[in-house]
Amino acid sequence: STKLPYKCNICGETFEYVNLFSKHVLTHDSEKPFQCDECSKGFTLACSLKVHQRVHTGEKPYRCDVCDKTFSIGSSLKDHKKIHSGKKPYKCDLCTSSFSNKNALSKHKRIHSDKKLYKCEICDKAFNFIGNLTVHLRVHTEERPYICNYCEKAFKTAGNLTVHKRIHTGEKPYKCLVCDKTFRQTSSLKDHSVMHTNKTPFQFKKRRLRCNDCNRCFKHPGNLKMHQKIHTQDNSFECKVCKQSLETESSLTVHLKTHTDERPFNCLTCIKSFASSDELKSHRRSHECAPPFRCKICDKLFSSFNAVKRHQVVHTGETNYHCHICSKAFNVECNLKTHLKIHNPVPRSKPSEVNRPKCNICDKTFQNEKNLKHHKRIHLKEKPYKCLLCEKSFTQAVQLRWHHDIHMNIKRHKCDICEKTFYQKGQLKKHQRIHSGKRDYKCTVCDKSFYQSCNLRKHVVTHNEKLFKCDVCPKSFVTERQLKLHQTMHADRKP
Repeated sequence: STKLPYKCNICGETFEYVNLFSKHVLTHDSEKPFQCDECSKGFTLACSLKVHQRVHTGEKPYRCDVCDKTFSIGSSLKDHKKIHSGKKPYKCDLCTSSFSNKNALSKHKRIHSDKKLYKCEICDKAFNFIGNLTVHLRVHTEERPYICNYCEKAFKTAGNLTVHKRIHTGEKPYKCLVCDKTFRQTSSLKDHSVMHTNKTPFQFKKRRLRCNDCNRCFKHPGNLKMHQKIHTQDNSFECKVCKQSLETESSLTVHLKTHTDERPFNCLTCIKSFASSDELKSHRRSHECAPPFRCKICDKLFSSFNAVKRHQVVHTGETNYHCHICSKAFNVECNLKTHLKIHNPVPRSKPSEVNRPKCNICDKTFQNEKNLKHHKRIHLKEKPYKCLLCEKSFTQAVQLRWHHDIHMNIKRHKCDICEKTFYQKGQLKKHQRIHSGKRDYKCTVCDKSFYQSCNLRKHVVTHNEKLFKCDVCPKSFVTERQLKLHQTMHADRKP
């Protein structure tokens, strides 16, 4: 494909015409003198403001002479007309995607790039496009500038408002070419189109591009190529706490929050907070009247499309994820990843003990001063975090939040397979071993294995003599709890 002659030195976007390139360069200028009266959004050009205002007025002066669909700007109409011709001459050389114009291809290629120029100052999440950053910031600010003139419901993006308005207008612009049925959204049309094929609704396209090093699968060659850098290069996106390698800088940023327990994304409806905007988005659906995604086999409802996909393997019995070492098969990828750790335990190199902060009471060492400070509260019996509901106090803020969840019956951690929920992440991890079949805790005497270490400890005692003896009668027991329960019988018999 021919290279576009005008390239932006700031973000790398390319343009065919000098006038489009000149307008784009101005978007990097912080000065935006033209402001929208409706939503206060600023623009570098008066003409850009004029086009933007059509979002609020609903004005769409450009009409397609083939299907009568209308558009707010002429270039959108021009691109739309190529849909009717079916021509998409601009192909991505990294994946199978193709586009009707060069600018769309240029923007698409950023998806395959490691560089994300636009970073959120609140949570450090990075984006390929400034528009995506602008929309993302509304997650933190709760700003919803696009208001429906029929019911006054507000939205974060103009696209969401456009789709919503079709409920009021009855507009269904997407038509099935087989039966002429119409739909409000392209996604609904895609779901419907499956009915006319031999595929059942839950037979999704299998991901065929497999990494030879770790067996992980991908839809596009570009995504596989980016992932393989973990195995082929000195990975610059490595977590210094647990030594895990991440594919991108933004993935590392989100991962680090699992160690610091940082949760900058707050739900304004309840007290929950999250490490990423995607988790918050998924959680918000729980406040809606009903989860919007339904299993077409059993009618069970789910809060996300991916959750439905994961659930539907229960009906199909598909085990598409195979271990390349022992050939064991799994129905979901996360269970395969957990299983692979048995074959390839990642050695975690311990940081130098010399420079690590040390407790002057018990000589225990820590990763950082913050962890040492939290630890010292155990010796000093300091519990600065107090529950306002029952006055119970804790050494760390995270412990208080876990405790508060019990009062509010908030279970933040949900199993992707069976939808069971838990108060703590550790509880969820223990539960997930049931689905993966992972029994890491093995008895050295009889080879019996267990999901949890506490169950192994209880079992090991059965091979030894019964340690807990009753001081009233000759009976003895495996656990202290059994002994105490037995002793209540003697207490009841006392005169």
